[in-house]
Amino acid sequence: MPSLIEEVDLYIDGITALAWREKMFDIVKYVPSRQMLIARVDNKPDQISALNNKSCVMVSNTSMARNLEKIKHLNNIDFNCITVDDFDLMDKMVSEGQVSFTVYDSDRAFAALKKFNNLTILWPISEVQFMGWAINKKNKILKSILRKYIKYAQENAILDKYWKISYGVTFVEYMKVLNLGVSRN
Repeated sequence: MPSLIEEVDLYIDGITALAWREKMFDIVKYVPSRQMLIARVDNKPDQISALNNKSCVMVSNTSMARNLEKIKHLNNIDFNCITVDDFDLMDKMVSEGQVSFTVYDSDRAFAALKKFNNLTILWPISEVQFMGWAINKKNKILKSILRKYIKYAQENAILDKYWKISYGVTFVEYMKVLNLGVSRN
């Protein structure tokens, strides 16, 4: 991704705005996000310690994988983490019972719930961060236009409509789960 942004003006897939990324390219932030623990409705752990001796699936070398390792160490628990190269495979493996849980950024968590009705969001495992679109640092005009559009979309409930279509919940419902960490399903 870092080398790609030098060749294009806009990378529209949502990425987490991190300090090291913002040194390489600009990010138009549009939505808060947290990493959320995802499990099957019929196999919900009720607390962190219930993850002990379970299995999860994760893409390696991600902040989500690093946060899972922190959970292990901070809570003195152990679980097996299977690594894959495909985020879509993660929710499928949890849905089919091949593993007990996974972790996604909150927007992706809702996409998994929309696709598999036997999955649920349990609780957040990270602090709130912001997602955004990456923009080549040289393109200040595009950055300005996109910032104005995001402001307009937020003020006119366009994000609410988009969220309902894309994730099966309104933006307001998304924000409630994000801020409160309440379970859905």
